Formats: sequence, C-alpha cells, structure tokens
Amino acid sequence: EVTDVDRFWINVRTTDTLGAREKLMDCMDLFYNMEEGEQCTDQMTHGSLVAAPYCQEGYHRAKVTSMVQDTVGVSYIDFGTVGVVGKDQLRKVPEMFRALPSQAIECCLWGVETRKGRSRGRFMELVER
Repeated sequence: EVTDVDRFWINVRTTDTLGAREKLMDCMDLFYNMEEGEQCTDQMTHGSLVAAPYCQEGYHRAKVTSMVQDTVGVSYIDFGTVGVVGKDQLRKVPEMFRALPSQAIECCLWGVETRKGRSRGRFMELVER
C-alpha cells in the first residue's frame, strides 16, 4: 500500500519470512473456511486485532482503524493494505495466529519533498517496476 512518499508499507522478503507468512495464511484459510472462529463482539475498539476478509483471498489479520455503524475500516497487518468490511464479517483471532509479528512495515522516504502529487506519481512508477 502506498499513500505517498512519506507513508508506504513494505514486506521483507526472505525465505524465512515468506514461508512463515504463507504458512499462516494457509492455516487461517483452513480455519476460517471450516466456519471456525467466533464473530467479534461489540467490545471491538480502534486498534483491535481481528480476522477480516480480503477480497476473494480469505481471512487475513487486521487492525481496526475506524468504525461507522455496521462498517469497519481495517489495516491488514501482514500486507500493509487497507479496506472496509462489514462488522458482521470480522472474526476473533485465536492465540495460534498471533505469534508471528506483523509482516508489513510502515516506511517513509526521509528528505523527499512532495510537490502537488508529482512526487507520488514518480514514486509509484519506480515502485511498480
């Protein structure tokens, strides 16, 4: 996820980290596809760790960033992406899925001056290569 040159997320790609993240995703897919996992209750607050659906890719670990009525803004902690999901779609994250630290690392480019979106456009060109 790239917000701007002063706010974007990366993943460190080593065989160890990729393997651990992929194993976690596989285990979560099995767990939540078997309709396991309690639905989150009203005790959820800003910053709560939840399991949230991501597109058509199953459930991923996420932190709650906002709540408006029945929709919840989330930040997917292993990929750095963001989304909005229905409150009823969120599930609790059991301890077995909490051991691996967040895999997305928030970053910024220090000393880069943004100019009316031009910096972001050029940065996106470089990142997408």
